[in-house]
Amino acid sequence: MVRLGGGFRTPLLVVGLAAIASMLAVACGAAEEVVREVIVEVPVEKEVIKEVEVIKEVAVEVEVVKEVEVEKIVEKVVQAQPKKVTVAGWLLRAPEPTPKYGGVIKTAWPNKLDHYDFHQGNIAYSGLTSFYNQLTYFNQADGYRTIAPDLASSWDVSPDGTVYTFNLRENVLWSDGTDFTSADVIATFDRILDPPEGKGLTIINTVNFEMVETVAAPDDFTVVFTLKRATPWFMEVMSFDPHFGPPNIYQKKALLDNDWNLREVWSAGTGLWDIKEEQPGEFYLLEPNPLHFNPNVPYPDFHRMFHVPVWADRGAAVLTNQADWSWNVSYDTWVEGAKHPDIASGTRPSFGGGLGVHLNQGVDKGLPYSDPKVVKAMFLAFDQPRFMAVVEAAFKPSRLQGWLPLSNPAALTPEELAKIPGYRADKSEDLPAAKALMAEAGYPDGFKGTLTCINPALQAEVLCPEMQAQFKSSLNIDLELIIVDRSGVGDIYTSGDWEFFYGAPPIGVRLSDPTPNWLTEAVCGAEKNYRGYCNPELDEVVMSLLDEFDPIKRNNLFAKARDLLNEQPPGLLGGANQALPLWWKFVKGHAMSPPGHMFIQWGRFDTEWLDKPESVIQEHRTVCDAKVCG
Repeated sequence: MVRLGGGFRTPLLVVGLAAIASMLAVACGAAEEVVREVIVEVPVEKEVIKEVEVIKEVAVEVEVVKEVEVEKIVEKVVQAQPKKVTVAGWLLRAPEPTPKYGGVIKTAWPNKLDHYDFHQGNIAYSGLTSFYNQLTYFNQADGYRTIAPDLASSWDVSPDGTVYTFNLRENVLWSDGTDFTSADVIATFDRILDPPEGKGLTIINTVNFEMVETVAAPDDFTVVFTLKRATPWFMEVMSFDPHFGPPNIYQKKALLDNDWNLREVWSAGTGLWDIKEEQPGEFYLLEPNPLHFNPNVPYPDFHRMFHVPVWADRGAAVLTNQADWSWNVSYDTWVEGAKHPDIASGTRPSFGGGLGVHLNQGVDKGLPYSDPKVVKAMFLAFDQPRFMAVVEAAFKPSRLQGWLPLSNPAALTPEELAKIPGYRADKSEDLPAAKALMAEAGYPDGFKGTLTCINPALQAEVLCPEMQAQFKSSLNIDLELIIVDRSGVGDIYTSGDWEFFYGAPPIGVRLSDPTPNWLTEAVCGAEKNYRGYCNPELDEVVMSLLDEFDPIKRNNLFAKARDLLNEQPPGLLGGANQALPLWWKFVKGHAMSPPGHMFIQWGRFDTEWLDKPESVIQEHRTVCDAKVCG
């Protein structure tokens, strides 16, 4: 592959600190934030002096005394209304004023793929979407607090909120050298909105854009989305990079050449990175795309992404300097990293909903879960606090989580949840009620079934056996474990060929406003409602939310939906935990220092850079000239 400038980029523009600060103040603005406070506990480095309440626990075993300090802190859960970047010609760059170019960044996270088509359920995290762009993207440089231009340079909204006009960048090339135009956007959204029949396609993000009436291209560099109704979260859906089904733009030529199905090919992209070397299940070695439209990024010469599915192994990789950073490591390695003077650790907001514990309730499946009484019985009998204790002992701290993210004003706090049926630790009333429901449903003696579980040891050897044991002892539900590879989760979940599934996408929502998630995943018959859940009363609330814009009335509707979901649960909740990133302090550009990220988005890595001496970078480049890179 031809590379510009001998293969290494140099910054085309150097901007001083004052200029950058001024630019960000004008361009990005702060998101409007509403802060709710939740008490959590995290380990504290002893050299940091803070005025906090400290609980000291001393554990004695024979003659060894180990002192552990635990700091009670306030986790600020932020409800934000993201603003957009408004500076004309804005281009992404690292948040620091003088980032360095060069070096090889090494990362550790799961990146094994079943196929290559993100719109068809391929896992879209751990940097795998870095080969592509969206029209807009949450700004990586400010922790996702603003919505920024990506392939669109700007956009306008009609006064009634139903017409969005995107002005496309005119200097964008696909990695095969062809021009990017509005035709590529139209082809991409034609496939999303109306997937061609008879092509074997399973497009999972169609329902994310149910509000779109038409997409038109007046010219090569303008795209107009006309909505069925004003939709406040439309730009968030356009800009988000979820684990499954991101709205990345595909090349029209690639779609046509492959009969609209990209499962078998890495198609041409517009993103920052190209694949230099691929060893599936082991690593990807990425090199900069020399045709990318943004001269500011990327900063490293190469990015080696190691496939490390197990959290403890990711943390160990960072601790032993085999990797420079990881999004999410095990709690014990995270604590160990906090003790190292050259390693930094932080927390990132938890997923909006609880861990994904799904029950297949489709009436066509003929399973016991198609009876809401059985699901409610399991919801009441499931000992969430005990399950969370197992999660904490084996993985990381966890807290009670309801059907709403804590950033939603109608959400119940963990303290409030701990007092109500199905969430509370005291099962003296919940268990008899659960057994009565099972008897009413025709299963007084329980039943046999299967529990599909992903293959990382945490789930396959700890958490799934814990659920298996709980339901056997409480309701005599005898579950046979079926272990599946994590890389195939998307295809398995969307197929509906499962009974009880742990390890599928989290139940709940990531945005503060749950309406788009409920509309696509909880409404009766919705295309992404792979659980087969159906509650007509909830449907009425969701439909009311589509037309109601008064904040107080919306909050009342959220509260009503919350209560309906507790009464007729769509699945089980297993608590929520924060992601625990760990990185060497020479890794910069990720915006994880306070105030940190607004939400979890394990998407692209466009702004990271290595703060290493120039001599180290030059030594690496000498080695790379000998064609031993990364």
